Amino acid sequence: MSYKFVVFTPSYTVSSAGVIALHRLYTELSSRNENVLLYITDDVFNRDRKIVENFTDSIAIYPEITWGNPLGSFRIAREIMHIPGFLGGPKNFDIDNVLWAYSEYWNREANLNLPNDRILHIPTIEFEKFKNFGLTRNKKYYYRGKKKEKISPPKDSRDILSGDVTDQNRHDIFIERFNHAEVLYCYDNATALTTIALLCGCPVIILPDDRYSYNNIISNLLPGMGYGLDQENIARDNVNSDLIRTTLKNDEITFQHQLTNFITVMKS
Repeated sequence: MSYKFVVFTPSYTVSSAGVIALHRLYTELSSRNENVLLYITDDVFNRDRKIVENFTDSIAIYPEITWGNPLGSFRIAREIMHIPGFLGGPKNFDIDNVLWAYSEYWNREANLNLPNDRILHIPTIEFEKFKNFGLTRNKKYYYRGKKKEKISPPKDSRDILSGDVTDQNRHDIFIERFNHAEVLYCYDNATALTTIALLCGCPVIILPDDRYSYNNIISNLLPGMGYGLDQENIARDNVNSDLIRTTLKNDEITFQHQLTNFITVMKS
């Protein structure tokens, strides 16, 4: 059987927004009755260059970390969700790749300079799951994220991922902990976890790292977020879960328009 679209992705996990996005793209294409296959791979980088089944007649959808064209497809859509090469994938792509920026932010950060109609922002947060229940807030948490080196977390805070936090129970743990949290100190300057915290009414303090500057992430600062410890009081005073939820609802509407455009461009 031939497929119009083939999404090249690892198995589903809630710990990777990129993987969630690829799986959701497959689901959305399928819901529109597009002939689409979800191709699960153990090596999304395609580092060993194994020859896989031939999908010559298909449109392949790869993340930016995948090397080459392992599916052998005649047309390639490349979703850029980070700076190419930063996570170990290729830094440049063949001219026949149709590039799509995951957001305006990554379009700018990755120096793609793509027009607005080449942005495909696939929402990954099931925002109706995360709510502010108005509980007593007496905990402080921190999140290392992608930072590997040792850190000295703020006083009286503990790791939001401490204890038995697996893919299966992570959402439930986050809902419970963020609803009792008075603040989240976040060392990862680009993570969806900050939005989840805000949906639960927890203010977020971004602790600057050497990768991002204030000018880099100012467009990503939502109400209830502060950049640096000196903005903690500002963040606490400006949490607005309803506003965040409305923003995410609008993102869903925008995504559907972007997906229509994506299908049209890739099929043309």
